[in-house]
Amino acid sequence: MASRAKSDSNNAQVLARILSPEYRGPRASFGSAQVLKAILVTGRSSPSGIGRGRLGSELGLGQGEIRTLIHRMKDNGIITIESSGCKLTELGRKLYLEFQRKLPWSGAVDCSSLGLGRSCWAVLIRGKYIGVANRKKLNRGIEQRDAALLGGASSALTLVFKKGRFLIPVEETDAETPSAKSDEPWRTLRSANPEEGDVVIVGGSDEKLSSEYGALSAVLTLL
Repeated sequence: MASRAKSDSNNAQVLARILSPEYRGPRASFGSAQVLKAILVTGRSSPSGIGRGRLGSELGLGQGEIRTLIHRMKDNGIITIESSGCKLTELGRKLYLEFQRKLPWSGAVDCSSLGLGRSCWAVLIRGKYIGVANRKKLNRGIEQRDAALLGGASSALTLVFKKGRFLIPVEETDAETPSAKSDEPWRTLRSANPEEGDVVIVGGSDEKLSSEYGALSAVLTLL
């Protein structure tokens, strides 16, 4: 447990270094959620790598912004720049695998029955409701909601999976209220094979990328 907490701390430190305002060069106009997604996208592109243009398109960043992000990731030893594109270093690969372990599933979900917005993105966090410290971090999802709003979402919902149901954290009330119109997002979330103690963050917005970055921003409060 102690080694896992140390790993969480190290991961947070890497992200913080990339975003440091004291960094020499252009100021970062992106946040931790964009850095996290950059690591995930680059990791999934292995072994061929990913070009700057495609990475910028995936992240929704302009040419100057993606150039700055790539430069900072390279300087921090996370990626190398080769003729075929950006590739993760050994450190970058380690980060990628750690994030993949903690975040085994993410994707678009239909949350029209919950009124969270036209576009919703959900991220599953493995085992983050197990233990008193983690439950205190959730606090009914208030911190996660605030982080999601700052990250670009217009709404957010935090859920925990316990005894086969999706619940509102801490008070543990059932979130799966029956709907005559749709059995979503529950069917999609169950297809992600949640386990006891998993947490799901759902970000909602009128635009897909905003909902995704909102969800990832909320996720980072628990990593």
